[in-house]
Amino acid sequence: MVDATIEQRPMTEEADFLKIKNWDYIHWWVGNAKQSMFYWWKGFGFKPVAYSGLETGNRDLLQLCAGKRQNSLCGQQCLQSE
Repeated sequence: MVDATIEQRPMTEEADFLKIKNWDYIHWWVGNAKQSMFYWWKGFGFKPVAYSGLETGNRDLLQLCAGKRQNSLCGQQCLQSE
């Protein structure tokens, strides 16, 4: 029998390699921007705030942004393959 012990180290400032204090927006390249927007809206409480797509004259990309307070999530998908 093997006795496996997991080393428990406290989270210190040196261990936090990313050190994010605040963020304004995150931009995602997704396969289905409308489905991603729905997930962020219903799952996390973000509200739709911006849209760019065929109706706005953008023939190459579809972009949807959702916001909550001062933070935004933007999902972008290609409409045409190369």
